[in-house]
Amino acid sequence: MKLAFFVCTVAACAAPCQPVEGDSILARDVAQIVYAFAAANPSIELGIAPIVGSRRIVSAQELAAWARKAGIEGHEAHTEACFEQATSPLKADQLMPVLRKVFPRANVEILEFGEVRIPRGKLEFTRGGLEPNGVWRGRLIYGKGRSLPVSVRVRITEERSWIEAREVVAAGKPITEDQLAVVTGTRSVLEPPPVSSIEEVIGKKPTRALGPGAPIYAALLITPPQVMRGDKVQVEVSDGGALLQFEAEAENPGHIGDMVFLRNPESGRRFQAKVEGKGKVAIRK
Repeated sequence: MKLAFFVCTVAACAAPCQPVEGDSILARDVAQIVYAFAAANPSIELGIAPIVGSRRIVSAQELAAWARKAGIEGHEAHTEACFEQATSPLKADQLMPVLRKVFPRANVEILEFGEVRIPRGKLEFTRGGLEPNGVWRGRLIYGKGRSLPVSVRVRITEERSWIEAREVVAAGKPITEDQLAVVTGTRSVLEPPPVSSIEEVIGKKPTRALGPGAPIYAALLITPPQVMRGDKVQVEVSDGGALLQFEAEAENPGHIGDMVFLRNPESGRRFQAKVEGKGKVAIRK
């Protein structure tokens, strides 16, 4: 049977459409419009259902073909029929359990989701759909693989502990423990989280000055090199079972894992070694 989809006329578009659920128009759906179809198996699939937001206008000729498919003899339709997906208004109590499942320990507030009508289906929201401005984009899965975008604007907060400056912290100066405070309170999950451990801050340098009460973020911190130019460092040379240790002067700064140039103060010989820690370099053979 060849299926035909028609653009609805002004009169047909204005008329109420029979709501259907799922991917197919069943005999029981047609029976709500054409009484003769009440004699057919109510679960027989007669046509493809429209997607949400659209209508399917079935001509009288196609209705007659559907009647024959349903085993209804002698029926001749004289009018067209209109079908659309059954929908109902989206409500906050449908959204909230889905959103809270993604952030089970947070306080989720729905600020806005507009007047949206959705079919019967499954709402899906993931962390990846949450934007920094609070717009959370999800979808509703209905039928067999059909989906409908759904958006909601939210405020999500949770109890957190973070590190703040207790006093003015100068830019480019190593931070000391007495300059820091641990604070606990409510913060938005949409904001970048401040550092939560004092140990992650001590000894590091801020890229800009921080005022009292300023949260400290990892992006603002620079780890000073473990070896500075001019430092006297301990050099360890290992070759098989042999081990040699002596002191040398660093000619350039380096972090752990970096190669730095050094000069032996006794021989004046220049060589390279890998930084392994504060004031410590090594040559492994």
